[in-house]
Amino acid sequence: MSMMNTGLPEKTRIVTDQGMIPIQNIDVKYHTINNIKINALIHTTLRDKFLVCFQKHSLGRNYPNKNTLIARENKIKFRGMFIESCKFVGLFPNVTYVTYNGEIIYNIIISEHHRMLVNNLVCETIPPINPIAELYNASFCNETKNKIIVLLNKSIDESDYLTYIKIISQFHNWNKLK
Repeated sequence: MSMMNTGLPEKTRIVTDQGMIPIQNIDVKYHTINNIKINALIHTTLRDKFLVCFQKHSLGRNYPNKNTLIARENKIKFRGMFIESCKFVGLFPNVTYVTYNGEIIYNIIISEHHRMLVNNLVCETIPPINPIAELYNASFCNETKNKIIVLLNKSIDESDYLTYIKIISQFHNWNKLK
């Protein structure tokens, strides 16, 4: 699956209420973040060719506390604002692009727009109004979800935003009927 350019690679440790857990090992039935239930852990591949690497201390002492890879569109908190990680490249000498080779990327969906702690960086979770979050929270079977994502990706690849909007609108209308 694809469509988003957000997420964290395998083995990235996430602070949960139950301790630090590699993201791929998050159990949505057990783990919580800031006492909030995790609705879904999704895995995907990116449509991007690069990840952003924040070297240890690149934004300040222990911020982050170890080298951290993150997708370009993921937002992190810096000086009180959430900023896309790609905006730091070129502004800080130890924040660089690294080649993305198609490995699995993970995202956490929580019922509300929230944040999580990743190597001492405050990162956003996927907003619940994001089409992928809505799709994963819907009662579609996985096969249907995958088909919708393929159609959305195709419309993005072809710059056919009218079709993209139609697909999202149909999905929203169906969700309202439930």
